[in-house]
Amino acid sequence: MTVTDDPDDTASDISEAAPTPSKPSESRRYVPYSNKTQCLIDVLDNLPHLRLSSSQLRMVLWAMKRCNPMDVPSYEAFRAVQKRLREGMGVRTVRCVSDLGNIFYINDIRDIIARDFQNPETAAQLRFYPEETDGEMSELQDNRFVIPYVWVTYRKKVHARCYEAIWTPTGFEVETRHDLRLDADLLARNYPDLLESHGSALSFSASSERFREAMPNPKREECEDEDLFTIWTPLWADDVSGARSKQYQKHVNVYMNNSNLPGKLTQQEYFVHFIFASQEASAPEILGAVAKLVEHRPCRFRSLVPNLQGDNPQQSEECSHIGHNGLYFCRVCDVGGPAEVKESNDGYHALFKVGSPRTVEMTRESVNKQLCLASFGVAAPIERLQTADGVKDKIAHHWMDIMLERARALKVAEPLLSADEVSAQVLAWLESKTMKPYNPILEIKCEFRSLPFLVPESHLNLDLDPCHDTPVEILHTILLGIVKYSWHGLHTSWNSKKQDTFAIHLRSTDTNGLLIPPIRASYMMQYRSGLVGKHFKTLMQVSTFHLQDIATPEQLALSLAIGELGALLWVADIDNLESYLADLTILIDNVLDVFAALDPSKILVKIKLHLLKHLPEHIRRFGPAVRFATEVFECFNTVFRMSSVLSNHQAPSHDIARKNVDLDRVKHFLSGGYWWDSELETWSHAGEGVSEFLQKSPIIQRHLGWTPPTKPQRRMNNDFSLVPPGSLWYPALEATAQSGDTCPVGSWVVVQLEENGRFIGRIKEILTPTNALTSPSGIVTLKKFVVGEEKHHFLNMPVLFPAVSDVETLIVTRTDNLQFIFNAQHDCGACGCPLGSRPQMVEREVSTINETIVEHDESPCKYIINTHALHNATKIRAYLPRNLTAPTQLINKREAHHHQIAASLRPVQTDKRERTKAKAAETRERNATHNHSEPAQSSGSQPSGPGGSARGQALVEVSSSVAAAVVLEPAPVPRSLFNAPQQQWLVLAPLVIRDPNLGLTKGLGKTLLKTYHQPPK
Repeated sequence: MTVTDDPDDTASDISEAAPTPSKPSESRRYVPYSNKTQCLIDVLDNLPHLRLSSSQLRMVLWAMKRCNPMDVPSYEAFRAVQKRLREGMGVRTVRCVSDLGNIFYINDIRDIIARDFQNPETAAQLRFYPEETDGEMSELQDNRFVIPYVWVTYRKKVHARCYEAIWTPTGFEVETRHDLRLDADLLARNYPDLLESHGSALSFSASSERFREAMPNPKREECEDEDLFTIWTPLWADDVSGARSKQYQKHVNVYMNNSNLPGKLTQQEYFVHFIFASQEASAPEILGAVAKLVEHRPCRFRSLVPNLQGDNPQQSEECSHIGHNGLYFCRVCDVGGPAEVKESNDGYHALFKVGSPRTVEMTRESVNKQLCLASFGVAAPIERLQTADGVKDKIAHHWMDIMLERARALKVAEPLLSADEVSAQVLAWLESKTMKPYNPILEIKCEFRSLPFLVPESHLNLDLDPCHDTPVEILHTILLGIVKYSWHGLHTSWNSKKQDTFAIHLRSTDTNGLLIPPIRASYMMQYRSGLVGKHFKTLMQVSTFHLQDIATPEQLALSLAIGELGALLWVADIDNLESYLADLTILIDNVLDVFAALDPSKILVKIKLHLLKHLPEHIRRFGPAVRFATEVFECFNTVFRMSSVLSNHQAPSHDIARKNVDLDRVKHFLSGGYWWDSELETWSHAGEGVSEFLQKSPIIQRHLGWTPPTKPQRRMNNDFSLVPPGSLWYPALEATAQSGDTCPVGSWVVVQLEENGRFIGRIKEILTPTNALTSPSGIVTLKKFVVGEEKHHFLNMPVLFPAVSDVETLIVTRTDNLQFIFNAQHDCGACGCPLGSRPQMVEREVSTINETIVEHDESPCKYIINTHALHNATKIRAYLPRNLTAPTQLINKREAHHHQIAASLRPVQTDKRERTKAKAAETRERNATHNHSEPAQSSGSQPSGPGGSARGQALVEVSSSVAAAVVLEPAPVPRSLFNAPQQQWLVLAPLVIRDPNLGLTKGLGKTLLKTYHQPPK
């Protein structure tokens, strides 16, 4: 069936190619569009999660035109407008060709960064200096000289970390043993000013001469004395299917966001930018092209790539690492080795520590050695070297395959050449083809690395070292790693009764204050082996409360350790870095030690367990772990997938990149962003009518993935005495806390009262006034609770008791005094809560089917503060006494403990390997017997006769005279050919064989396909 356009519709499109001009006032209001209709259609066509195909857009325009509006454009005219806006105001799409010959298109990262400066929604949020929260202020005395080496933010003001330069008779001596933190306002004159006033007198001692050589800053001339900003652009890469069906269509995608934004914004989809997608090129090829764009652009800001984000296999590829299946399975350090090493006392304990760090120089040296070995034409030494150091470069592997073939061919063509001469010729050929036959990420440099005042061990170094700059990602390592391992160990050990018990208690969880989707307990148990990240995040926060009677002590200890670790990792801000990292190290050790006690062999094969030890150094280097979490990028895959589905697949990389340019362009317009108008030669921005769509339309905000900031509510009155008598109130369902949390009735909150300080309460009732102009915003009735002095006896969490055990203490206060919400669970074990039932919701209706739940006894009883909850975890820990939240080391003598586990593990692993070896030998013997005794004929594969076969194979009779056969091409004949009994009939794949008696004979085979004891018919 062929579908064509309606002739009348075509004629209408042609006649309406030029829409009716709008009024001048409306045109200015919806710049750069001609009118409001055109603007709305462009927004509709570029909503990330509500994509329209060309056919659907044609139908939308067709329907709109038949409603007789004046400004509806034709499809062709509308596409022409989009093309003009994309080319004039959008991000450029750059064509790239890799050394391997792959063609792909990337969106110019420089233009994307420039848009962030031009966008009022993002420009105001950019942070250019690291923030320091502790330490004392240093005072600057008159006439002292300092050399700033890094700018920081301290108490919301810009400060400089400096070395003091002390004048001596031989010149300035720079004191590097101690540094100062100074308010930038106290710095009076910079280096050019000092040079102008002092001239040649501005000299340095011999020991500090290196500082003089580094001044002035090499970027000063490029910036022409204007401010220079550093923009950090972490790149995320992964392979993603471009199809919505189960058929996998691999695309390697690269996304980015601006790491100068606050962490809460980088986790919003609105701030994620698409860079690239290709079905042909690999991630190192793409990232190398992006690096070239980053390195070559004179501008007033510089773009640096701080880290490479992704899952563990992807990050191993970016590091030129062999992967988690290698003997040395860590991409960050050299831990690992053969089985006898890892199972030894010292080797096993080493898995629980950070090993000697890998470096980009070591990786590059190993890859170069492998390339040199390939030039000799022998593959075995390359494989041995890769196994020995764990370095395997994907791009270098492509070139090594070609080099091996060329070296072998050269040996055959010129047998008199020595091995060194063959190697020299092959290497010369490689040099003529490419200057970098390996991962381009290994060559990303920053010119500031050479400055003498950057300490090499400092986290301030700017070079990209993939071995250290691929931070441990908490989605795949924590949720899809240790939480998944723990959950698998739990549910596989349960019988159906325990599974039902867990589902009942999980269904009865109080989710107030957790900010998680509704818990579908029956679904999670039914599909317990196929859960995804959101399910594991829920289990990490609440499963511990429901394991008391259905899990072993070791399983419960592991769940507790994982819950405590997760709550410490999912934080956006860190007040005291050293204290935080000390707590984090203890919790990581606890998780690893409990895992070792539960399953000692797990850490031998699961790299995610060892990678936990690298989290503290990555957090010290890059900030809170949520800043390099990839959940927001994984969600953005749906946006890419729709671009792929709606592409015609003739040039997918180009089409997908161009469409994402349009998506970003519309977001830029709606945000009131600026662009350079080349025709008017001035900066322009969208009209008021365009930006109002984002500010006043929640539906557009949701579709763009933008969460507007919560504005503080205006307080109308401060005292209940100001409430007019006779004011009317009505019950409300929820109130808003100072933190922006929505607090429904029944929520647990921290309340601030001026006279009594802070306390914990549970909301019993919320009232809101009928007249907001004469009454306060609302009042709330709370039941007061107090925190116990001791932790729960086995959950290790703080406990809540009613303020007065025999009398209910109620407090009435304004909703303005609610500080934040948190989660607490009923202590059902201590209170003996019985089981009950409730009607099950089916198709959003109350059905007659009942489901079993736990009926909590609301009489005076204790509750448990859920310190495993992620939402407001930092706030609740700051409120509680330190002794109730400080982590405790489970195993003090860890090395001796690991030695003991290793000693018990070795015989188990040895026995396992012996059984595996015996099973493999048995399988080989069974296969050999089966091949020897296979029937003479099989259905559908009967040969045509002694001279040949229907499939082009040769059927020959082998006698003892063939035992002297010598193979020429392409590989040795199977030994069964020489050892075959006389008068056996063999079906062989085509091969050329030389026989001393027969000469050259074609038609014999390389691979033994069939054996017949009788001549086949």
